[in-house]
Amino acid sequence: RYRMELGLTARPPFPWVGGKERLQYIIRSIFPPMPPRYAEHFGGSGSILLGLPMSLGRMEVYNDYDSDLTNLFLCIRDRTVELLNELGFFPLHAEEEFLLLLKFLRREASLPDFTESELAVAKMVLTGVQYEQVERILRGRAAAWDVKRAAAFYAVDRRSFNSMRQTFALRPTNIRNFFRLIAAAALRLEKVVITNRDFEESIRTHDSEHTLHYCDPPYFEAEKMYTPGFTLDD
Repeated sequence: RYRMELGLTARPPFPWVGGKERLQYIIRSIFPPMPPRYAEHFGGSGSILLGLPMSLGRMEVYNDYDSDLTNLFLCIRDRTVELLNELGFFPLHAEEEFLLLLKFLRREASLPDFTESELAVAKMVLTGVQYEQVERILRGRAAAWDVKRAAAFYAVDRRSFNSMRQTFALRPTNIRNFFRLIAAAALRLEKVVITNRDFEESIRTHDSEHTLHYCDPPYFEAEKMYTPGFTLDD
């Protein structure tokens, strides 16, 4: 486990609709200095939170109504190695693979499990000790549903057109190129509270005279771009 470093920052590990990475310095320039509590209620890719230098004395909250997003952030923080290992299986150079993962995220299909066939091959080519190690990895990978879900979501986001997670982007992308972003984000998120709540509940829960609330809601008249579904009334 890495030592938590004061002043540590990270970049968003994936692109997001309306991400504010390029505007973060302008946005943070109007923040009060050293707020004791900081809460983001429409977390998205977390660009503002991740770019905010880490401080031991500040309580930080990342919240988003999209459960796939919060699951991804939890896996980045708490199951980093498992997530990186799972992502190694998703180069996603074919539209067919992209559509399969999209169906998986929509609960319309399950991912194929090649664990037994992989183990059969491993048993033929590895020594006993090597096989035992590989078996633990493969069986653990098969059982970690939330990690699979996070990896599928990340891969679909990275390989979709304009990060909309609807259509396959016709450009080569090697997911492994982004591993360093995930590792850096994992360190920055070490002490962050991650929640999956409606923004109103999130604000009420964390409200105090010492809380800085940052709200970056869905864009007006672009509500359909967001997975959980927002209407004009929302």
